[in-house]
Amino acid sequence: MRDRADRRYRANLEAPRTKLIPGPDDVVRIAEACTEIQPSYGDHVLLSAFLAARGSEVGGLLVGNVDWASKVITIERQCFPVLVA
Repeated sequence: MRDRADRRYRANLEAPRTKLIPGPDDVVRIAEACTEIQPSYGDHVLLSAFLAARGSEVGGLLVGNVDWASKVITIERQCFPVLVA
């Protein structure tokens, strides 16, 4: 079983991959498009991109996590969406 997994993932490691990293102008354009869907989505996209934070980390931010004087944002917790059935 392990040998099969190794063979499956070995090809993925050897394949050359290039990823385009969006620039600040692209991020703003994406955020504006998201704002048309839901106003808070654009803010979420901007924070995620410019803080290099995961969506759950941005979701866990509180006002107290922002030190305006030193311009530092401290990520202390994560917030995951709760699915209600």
